[in-house]
Formats: sequence, C-alpha cells, structure tokens
Amino acid sequence: MGWDADVFSVLDDLESLAEARFGAEREAEVRDRSRAEYAGVSLAARLMASVDRPVALEVEGLGTVRGLLDRVGDGWCLLSPTQAGPGHDWVVPLSAVLGVTGASDRAVPELAWSPIARLGLGSALRRLADAGAPTLVHLRDGSRLEAVVRRVGRDFAELEPAPAAPAARPHWFRSQRWRRSRAGRLVPLRPRWRRCRTGAAHPGAARCGRGGGAAPARRPPSPR
Repeated sequence: MGWDADVFSVLDDLESLAEARFGAEREAEVRDRSRAEYAGVSLAARLMASVDRPVALEVEGLGTVRGLLDRVGDGWCLLSPTQAGPGHDWVVPLSAVLGVTGASDRAVPELAWSPIARLGLGSALRRLADAGAPTLVHLRDGSRLEAVVRRVGRDFAELEPAPAAPAARPHWFRSQRWRRSRAGRLVPLRPRWRRCRTGAAHPGAARCGRGGGAAPARRPPSPR
C-alpha cells in the first residue's frame, strides 16, 4: 500500500504541474491574441464609440479644440459647441489629431459603421461648398485664412477668399426729441440731424440707415 500511495502522489504532482504549465501558456496566448487584436483598432473606431461625449482634441497647427463629438467619418470628425457656452463647429481631419482627451475606452469596429459614417472628408467639405458660407480654415503650419469652399476634388479643395465686409460710411440720422406740456401732452421739438459712423441704434431716434431704418445717405439741407 505504501508503494501505491507514493506512485499516486507522484502522478498527482505531475498532473498539477501540467495544469499549471497549460494555464500559464493559455494566459500568455490570450494576452498575445488580445494585443494583436487591439493593434487593429483605429482612432476612428475609438472616436466612434465616443460620439455625443465632450472631448478635447489636440490638433496640429491649432492647439486644443474642445466640443461635443457630434459625428465621425472616414478620416474626419465633427465637433459641435457644448451647452456651456457659444462656440463654433469644427471639421477636423484625423490625420491632424495629435491627442484625444475624454474618449471612451470602447471601440466600434468599422464593420459596424453605418453607410453614412463611411463618408470621407470630401463629403463634409462639399457640404460647406454647397452652403457657400465663409469658413475659417486653420492650416498645419499655424496660419489661417477666411475663405469660401468652392469645389472639392478627390484629395484637394479649391478655396476662394471670403468677401470683405463693406466699410461703414458716414451718414446722417434725425434725432427727435419731445417735451411734456403743462397739459401733460408730449410735444415734439425741432428735430436735429446728427452724423453716424457705427450703424447702431441712437438715443431719441430710430435705428439709422446702416442699422436697417430709413435715413438719407447724405445730410439734408439745413432748414431756413
């Protein structure tokens, strides 16, 4: 009986050693497989899982851009202003992103993307071209220009300088004053003509010509 017990004890030790070695190899295999699978995760996949979250992007040539991640496409993303305050929409190429803060730990593989999410940066630029609105373009060298997107090719876009705002010209507006009579009625006084350079609203008068009201472009003749 003693000899049999020794044999079974040795066999149990060998079985335990084999199980431990198999577990270690299995753990290493799973770790290597997870590392290999995560190596295929793209930045766009991480951002796709972060849609509707506030994020901060470190953009080359611009700096930090903060906003609500509104949309992610093939090679670009759209940031919208948050409810905390006013701001602008940002169309950011992912190739210019140096860092991301606030992204989700998850990722959405490209196979699970909708057909709309597969649209590239050219699609977003064509939307800007259709709108025809002035756009502030930031370049990677740190410079910027205000332009209008005219046409978009496969890997380029044609920009046209935005039209300059018309300069404010001096004009005149009529200021009407009133006084209250002894009977309690408002009696108009003699109107005065004043010169305006800003186009804003004026005390005692309607909005001037540049502000949307009716006013002559030049000073009328003085009353005699």
